[in-house]
Amino acid sequence: MSKVKVPVNQAYRLLNIGCVALLTAAHESQQSVMALAWHMPVSIKPPLVAIAVGLARFTAELIQKSGEFALNIPGYGLLSQTQYCGTVSSRQEDKFAGAKLAYQAGNKVKAPVISQCLAQVECRVVNQILAGDHYIFVGQVEDAAAEEEFFDGMWKITAEEKNLPFQHLGGTSYLLPGRKVTP
Repeated sequence: MSKVKVPVNQAYRLLNIGCVALLTAAHESQQSVMALAWHMPVSIKPPLVAIAVGLARFTAELIQKSGEFALNIPGYGLLSQTQYCGTVSSRQEDKFAGAKLAYQAGNKVKAPVISQCLAQVECRVVNQILAGDHYIFVGQVEDAAAEEEFFDGMWKITAEEKNLPFQHLGGTSYLLPGRKVTP
């Protein structure tokens, strides 16, 4: 096989295999939602996840002020809303209204959780690291829930296409999961 060079500033696209999340945060009367592909589990005991958020993002500011965030996992049926949340700033407009996303406060955190999403993970920040042009927030999972119809300990990829989580490949390109295989 022949390999092609990948620009180092796009190497993250080789590693980005997790589903897209809608990251939410709130502080006092302000709230935000943004599309996020850079997240990962980092510990089971205690349950920790890490997210990378650009320094200039309004959502990063709200996370720093509140010490909380929620990861909401949209299904493919929310692709256009997810793209919208990734291209508009909450500093300029209410993205929840613009994307027609219904929400309520989380069970354990004040960050909003999005009703139309397949799942949500509520977190309290336990560490923040400056990494180049991003903050890495490490959050302890305080609560998590998923639609039973689509999750039984792992994603049911036999669900209708609109209810499948999806990956961000870069720009306006996304990937739906294929088939489940075992060795």
